[in-house]
Amino acid sequence: MTRTLRGIILSHVLVIAAAAHALTVTLTPYHEFCGNANGLIDCTVGGGVPPYTFAWSNADTSEDVYALVAGIYSVTVTDFVGTQVTEQTTVNGYASFPPAAFFDQRAYCLSGGGAATAHSVVELVGLQEHYYNQGAPWPQEPLVFDFVVAEEFLDFGPSTSFLIMGSAVPGITYQVSFTDNTGCPGTIDLRNGYEVEWPTMSVLDVQGACSSGNNGVIQLALTAEGHQQYTDLELRRADHSLVERQGAGNQAALKQFSALVPGDYWVVQRILSIGNATLGAQIRAFCGDSIMVTVPDLGPACGNVNGIVYMDYNADCIMGSTGAETRVPGAMLEFQPGPFYATANSSGGYSINLPSGAYTVQQIAADIAQHCPAPPAPVNVSGVQTVNIADTALVPLDAEVMISSGAARPGFELHYVIQQSNLTPASTGNTTTVFTFDPAVTYISASPAPTGVNGNVLTWNQSALGAFGIRTIQVRLQVPPNVGLIGTVLNASVSHATANTDAVPANNSVSTIVTVTASYDPNDKVALTSSQWSNDLYYIDVDNYVDYALRFQNTGTDTAFTVIVTDTLPSSLDPASIQWGASSHSCMRSLTGQGIVKFIFPIILLPDSNVNEAASHGFASFRIRPRLPLLPGTAIENTANIFFDFNEPVITEPSVLTAEFSTGVAAVEIEGVALSPVPTTDHLRVSSNVPIDAIAVLSVDGRVVIRQRVTASTIDLNVSGLNVGAYLLIATLNNGSVVRESFIKQ
Repeated sequence: MTRTLRGIILSHVLVIAAAAHALTVTLTPYHEFCGNANGLIDCTVGGGVPPYTFAWSNADTSEDVYALVAGIYSVTVTDFVGTQVTEQTTVNGYASFPPAAFFDQRAYCLSGGGAATAHSVVELVGLQEHYYNQGAPWPQEPLVFDFVVAEEFLDFGPSTSFLIMGSAVPGITYQVSFTDNTGCPGTIDLRNGYEVEWPTMSVLDVQGACSSGNNGVIQLALTAEGHQQYTDLELRRADHSLVERQGAGNQAALKQFSALVPGDYWVVQRILSIGNATLGAQIRAFCGDSIMVTVPDLGPACGNVNGIVYMDYNADCIMGSTGAETRVPGAMLEFQPGPFYATANSSGGYSINLPSGAYTVQQIAADIAQHCPAPPAPVNVSGVQTVNIADTALVPLDAEVMISSGAARPGFELHYVIQQSNLTPASTGNTTTVFTFDPAVTYISASPAPTGVNGNVLTWNQSALGAFGIRTIQVRLQVPPNVGLIGTVLNASVSHATANTDAVPANNSVSTIVTVTASYDPNDKVALTSSQWSNDLYYIDVDNYVDYALRFQNTGTDTAFTVIVTDTLPSSLDPASIQWGASSHSCMRSLTGQGIVKFIFPIILLPDSNVNEAASHGFASFRIRPRLPLLPGTAIENTANIFFDFNEPVITEPSVLTAEFSTGVAAVEIEGVALSPVPTTDHLRVSSNVPIDAIAVLSVDGRVVIRQRVTASTIDLNVSGLNVGAYLLIATLNNGSVVRESFIKQ
C-alpha cells in the first residue's frame, strides 16, 4: 500500500514538472558606495516548480543578499523537482552616490511662518534601494545636505523621504551636495518650485436636492495652475468634513460632484500631495484655495428620474453596450404636466428632479422617435428611479447646417460660424460645404482653412460626420471702414451636401442677414424670423420660426474665464420646438426646468476688448417656434442674462416681435392640405399635392401632442391616443410652405 501511494505522488510531480515553464533566474545588482558594504542583489525567479532553494557564492541562502562589498557573486537556484539554474552578476564599488537620476523633483506649496511661500518638496526615489544596512531600511536621518537651498530633510517612514527646498529663485536648477551618515558623498540636481498660481474656479451649474435625497449636483470648471503644477479638488461640508476628493491634474478641467444632499459645501483646491497620508495631510493643511457653494433644498415632496437615451438598433428595449447601441447626446425630454425639460449629456445620460406625482415623459426630436417605453410613457416620481429611453431612427440620414454671426460695424471684423450637424446615427459620408458672403465685405481667414476660395464663395471638402456628430467652421471677414455702410443689410448663405443620400434636404441650406450698425450694446439678443421680412413683426401666415442670437463681449479689464448665458423662455415660445444653432466657441447647451435655455462656455478665456477687440466677442444661437395658436397682437418678448465669471449678470434689452398677419406684404403661395375623415376617431389621412416634410398636431392650449417626420405626399396619422376635442394640424412642405388645418377628434 505504501509503495502504491508513493508511485501516485511521483507521477503527479512529473506531470507538474512537465507542464511548468522553464526555470529562470534574473539578478539585479545595487552597487556598493564608499566601501561601506552597502551593496545588494535582488534575485527574481520564474518558472520551474516552487518552492525554491538558494545557494550563493558567499554562502548566503536567502533569496536576496544584502550588505555586499564590491565583487562577483553567483547563485544556484534549485526548484522542487531538482531543476537547477546558476547565474552571476557584479556589484561595483563607487566612491560616491550616483547623481540626480535617482531623484524625482516636484514643486509644491508649504507654509513658512504662517504665510504660504514657495517651496519644492522633493521625493527621494530610488536612493533607499541603494542604502541597505544588513537588510534593514535606511536610517531615519541618513543624509546631510551641504547647500543653503536645502532647508530641511523630512522622513515619513522607511520607504519615503522628502527634501524641502526654499530661499532660492523659483524655476532655477541647483546642484546640491550631500553626505550620508558614514560620510559617503553625492550630488542632486534640484529645481526649486514656484509659488502657486491657483486655478480659477467657476461654478457652471448647481442642481438642488430633495430634502430626504442625495440627488444634488455641483459642476465646475478649473483653469490650469499657473506653472502647471498638479492640484486636486476636495468637496467638504460646511463643518469641513471631507465628502469627496478628485484629482484635477495640471491642465484646465471640468469637474462634477454628484449624489449630494442639500446644504453648504466648500470646494477646496489643494496642491496634489505626494507620499503617504502624513505628508499629504500636512500639505493640504497648509496650502489651499476655496469657494462655498450651496445645493438648494427642493423640499420633501420631490423625486429624481434619470437614465440613458440610446438607439435601440435591435428593437428589444434592452440597452446594449456603448459600442453596440449608440447613445444619443443632447437628447431632450419633456415631462408633462408642467412641462419640465431635461437635456442629456454627451453620453446620453439625463437626470431631473421633479415634484412628486404622476407624469408622462416623451422625447423631443425630429429624426428619431422614442419607442420604448412607448410615448407618452407614465412615470410616477417618488424617490429615485431610472428610466432608459430606447429610440428608433425615422429616416436613414439627415444632415443639417446652421449659421450665425456677430455684429457688423464699419472698420471691424464680422465673425460667422457655420455649424454642421448629423441628426441621425448613420454616417454622412464625405461632405461639401459652400459659404457665400456679401461682396461688400472681404475675406480674412477661416478655421479650418477652406478647400477653395473663389471671390466671395468659400468651399470646404471634409470627411464624414459620424453618429450625431457636430462640427463648426469659423469665418472672419472685414467690414470696410466706411460709415456710409451703416444701415446696409449684409447677406450670407451656406449649403451642405453629403456623399450619402440625405433623406431631408430641406435643412441642407440656410441664409442669414446682419445689418451694419455704428455704436451698439455689445451684449444683446437679436431675433430674425424665418421670412426675414421684418425686425419687428412675426407674420403668422408666413413665418415658421425665430432665430435668436445672444451676443456678448468682454469689455472689462481682464480675461473672462467662463461665460454663462441663460434665457428663460416666455410663454409665447414653445420650448419643445427648440433647435440648437451655431456658437462662437465650444459650449455646453441645455434646456431644463420649465423652459430655461442655458449656454455654458467653460474656460473660454475671452480676452478683454482693450487687449484684443476682435477676440473679445462671442455669441450663441438657437431656433424656436412660437406656441400655437398665435393670436394677432401677441408680443413675443425675450431677454437673456450673461454672466462673466463671478460678476452680476448683464441683462440684455428685450427682443420684441409682434405677431401679425402679412397685410401689405407680398403674398406667398401656400399649398393646400386635405384632411379626412373629419371628424375622425382613430386615423386621419393627410394629403397634399406637394411632398410633406413634417407634421405637428397641437391641442387647443398650444401643446404639441404629435410630431412626426414625413417624406411623402400622403400619410395616415394615428390619432387614437388623443383626447376628444379640437386640434390644429401644421404641415411643413418640402418647398418651405407651412399649412395649417383644424380637425375634430371624437
